[in-house]
Amino acid sequence: LTAVLQYWVSRQTKGEPDPFGILREIRWSYVVPLVLVAFSILFNTFDVGGFASDELVPFTFSVITDFAVMYFFIYSVPYRVYLSYQKQTNLYLDVKLSDILASETGSKLFEQHLVHEFSAENLTFWKAVKKWKETYDQASDDSHERTARNIYNRWLKPGSLLRINVSHRMAIMIQNTIENNRDEGIPKDAFDEVENEVYLLMSDDSFHRFKSSDLFLQYYGLEDPTISNVTEIVSNAEST
Repeated sequence: LTAVLQYWVSRQTKGEPDPFGILREIRWSYVVPLVLVAFSILFNTFDVGGFASDELVPFTFSVITDFAVMYFFIYSVPYRVYLSYQKQTNLYLDVKLSDILASETGSKLFEQHLVHEFSAENLTFWKAVKKWKETYDQASDDSHERTARNIYNRWLKPGSLLRINVSHRMAIMIQNTIENNRDEGIPKDAFDEVENEVYLLMSDDSFHRFKSSDLFLQYYGLEDPTISNVTEIVSNAEST
């Protein structure tokens, strides 16, 4: 039952950040004991090595297995969790932007931070290009051209309301790529150079300030927010 509960916890928190390594400890805490229990059941079900005639051997093995499981649950895992917390309380300093964007909640909170900095267009552009590449193989050439032009007109075209901060050279390069490949098909990597530049800009600039914000501290539990606080913040980000 304990293993089932821990497995459920690990499933519910899948994809969320694990700054203290606690989710890793939870996974170990149900995998290893289950393996030991399964091995014990197999040993006692089948007459391995003809030990059935010697009742002391399987009894001794069962006692050793039971103590191993108890040790793992009662002492080893809690102690390892404690060590993880002690050694990694400042791990958030090493958190990368990719860790935040991999989490749905983290991505929304970072976007809310960018809204306050009036630079949310960087993240929306990055997400649009990411979606472009994820759906590229399933889309037609006509769809490629429409999507590419939409991305260019919205985020790269001079004078557009959501124009991102990239060089004029890059914007012209993307425009030429779209115009020159209308017949052959716009390549999947058409936006890669701009995407990388925008990602580095967010990582080196906005993300550093985000890590000092209340949104980041609350998300990683480094202060004492309630769940309702985070839920309210995410709701505000979605409505914005």
